[in-house]
Amino acid sequence: MLCDEDEGEIGVETASGKAVMAFKRFEDILAWQQARTLTGEIFAVTNTLDELKADRAMAEKLQSAAISVMSKISYGFATKHTPRFIDNLYESLGYACEVRTLLYVCGDQEKIPRRVFERLSQMAQICVRMIRELITLCEKQVKSRKETNEKQQTSKNKAVKSDDRDGTPSFIEAGGIAHSDILPGGTGELERPDMADIYDYEGRQNSPDA
Repeated sequence: MLCDEDEGEIGVETASGKAVMAFKRFEDILAWQQARTLTGEIFAVTNTLDELKADRAMAEKLQSAAISVMSKISYGFATKHTPRFIDNLYESLGYACEVRTLLYVCGDQEKIPRRVFERLSQMAQICVRMIRELITLCEKQVKSRKETNEKQQTSKNKAVKSDDRDGTPSFIEAGGIAHSDILPGGTGELERPDMADIYDYEGRQNSPDA
C-alpha cells in the first residue's frame, strides 16, 4: 500500500506487491533532496549577485517559490494520506515551474548571467521531472489498489448472495408457480382461499360428494 499510518511510512508498490520505494522520512524522498539543493543555490545566487540584491522583491519571490517546492513535499508526506500526498506533490510541481519562470524573467532582465540561468534552470527542471515521476507512480498505485478493492468487494458480494440462497433455486425459479399467481395486483402477498369454500358453517369439511 502507498500509505501505512501504523508504521509511519509512505511507499509505492508494483502490482506484485514488491516495493519500489518506501519513505520513513520525507528526507528520504529524492525529489525533496533535489529541491533542497535547488533552494540552497537560489539563496546563494540571490544573496550574492548585486542585481538581485538590489531587487529584493524578485529575490524574495525566487526564494519563496524554491522553499515551497520543498515544503509541499514534506507537508504532503506528513499527512500520511496518499491522495493528499499526491495533491501536495502537484503543488510542489507548480512551484518548481514557478521557479523556472522567475529565472526566465531574471535572465530576460539581465539580473543573472546566462551561465547561472542555465545551471539553475537545469536544476529546477530536474525537480520537475522527479516530482512528475513520483506523482505517476503514486497515481498508478492508487488506481491499482482501487481496482483490486473493487474486485474483492464484487467477489464478496457474490459470496454473500450465494450463501443466502444456499445454492438452492427458489420454488418460483424452479418453475413451480408463476409470479402472477402469488403476487395478485402486485401486493406481494399470497392469495388466501375463501374458507367458506372449504368448511360449511357447522365446521364440516365440504366434500365433492356432499
